[in-house]
Amino acid sequence: MEPVELRLACSLTPAEQSHRTDEFRELARSALASRRREEGRVVLSFRAEPGVADQVEELARRERKCCPFLELRVEPGDGLVTLSIGAAPDAQRVLDAFYELAS
Repeated sequence: MEPVELRLACSLTPAEQSHRTDEFRELARSALASRRREEGRVVLSFRAEPGVADQVEELARRERKCCPFLELRVEPGDGLVTLSIGAAPDAQRVLDAFYELAS
């Protein structure tokens, strides 16, 4: 079986991308505890305040649909909800964008 090559493109329209960007920024403004870069990934940790886990999981679920080349994991623990976003080296610019959204 040949490996499947995933396109490095988001399926959202520009208007939808703008709305999703606003959602991420708002979540970061209200609940971001920390952000860090790791090899091939960005890790965003949010305070586990009421509703935050659901919001992070929902954003990750929708992001998986429009950007299947990303690896998104949501992990709760120690009063935090952590969103790990991984990508291949040729998608570094996408990881940079997520990191900057959380600034």
